[in-house]
Amino acid sequence: MKKIIFAVIMALLVSIVCVPWSVSGAAGVSVTVDGKAVNFPDAKPFIDMNGRTLIPVRFVTESLGATVGWNEDYQEVTIKKGNVDISIMINDRNIVVSGKIKTMDTEAIIKESRTFVPIRYVAEGLGAKVGWNPNTKTVIITTEAAINADIPNAADYYKINPDMPKELYTYEYRKDSHSGWYATNKWMVDRYGVKTVTDFMNVGKGYIETCYNVDYRTFDKKEYIEKLKWYFMPRTNWYGGDGKSRPILEHLDYLANMIVEKQIVIKTKFITDPSLILSDEDTIIRGRAVYTIESCNDMEWVNKFFPFGESELGKEHARDMDIEIANLEQKDDWEHSIKVLYGEYLLAVIK
Repeated sequence: MKKIIFAVIMALLVSIVCVPWSVSGAAGVSVTVDGKAVNFPDAKPFIDMNGRTLIPVRFVTESLGATVGWNEDYQEVTIKKGNVDISIMINDRNIVVSGKIKTMDTEAIIKESRTFVPIRYVAEGLGAKVGWNPNTKTVIITTEAAINADIPNAADYYKINPDMPKELYTYEYRKDSHSGWYATNKWMVDRYGVKTVTDFMNVGKGYIETCYNVDYRTFDKKEYIEKLKWYFMPRTNWYGGDGKSRPILEHLDYLANMIVEKQIVIKTKFITDPSLILSDEDTIIRGRAVYTIESCNDMEWVNKFFPFGESELGKEHARDMDIEIANLEQKDDWEHSIKVLYGEYLLAVIK
């Protein structure tokens, strides 16, 4: 019996010691917004048992330009900034950002009569970037305004995606050659909606990654042409980099033959985003092609025919490009995209 009592006492002592340690071990957490330290005069941020930083919700209002509401009946925090609405319920792992539910790996709580929310999920929901300095225990927040500070026409975009290369937001607009008309990304999203604009984006991205991902050693010519046909309008012509106009099927057949003849292996990824869709009467998909030509026995031909400019064998390259797609007259020779390829334009050589 004495052993049992001793074991129980020791277990209680361990629990008493461990609980304050988990909180005091997280003491001294600080937060900066755009390089400026945030002052927390009373309730302090802390790291919870899930390893996430929780902060008093009032911080969101003061430092991220949002307004905060509280629904007592549902124990729900509501946060609003511009057209972004965020909802978090106390002791619940779901966060709702503008109608989309995301599961967090922690939850909002009420502590000492204060409401604390996980800052990473809230700040990212409001368009900010969140970093962490483990040496100083500092949460580093960069607001959308700071992210966009060096993009002079940031207001023309429905958002600026911080994961995209900033240069893609700074190039001049492609304008209609006759009227000079163009449309901003915000105009495109307001008119068509994000879903349709995303569909436009996927046409351009799909074309680049289908056309310029090949390996002559495992190449299936028929399959390659069938996939590429979907991006082109039947009974039209296409100009390769050699300046020669060919009917679409002839162009694709020639390209496929050259892949084998020139022993081409190329791997390509096209980095783009719905926020990079513009218009010059037709639709422009702006993005960065990152590619490596791993094999080729005729780089002179590749550099002339492909739209990337001068490339070196075995080296990773990056090219900023506009892919133009157009809603041409529908023809039923084969199934194809509603908007088809109309042009490939090199904007800049990055590396």
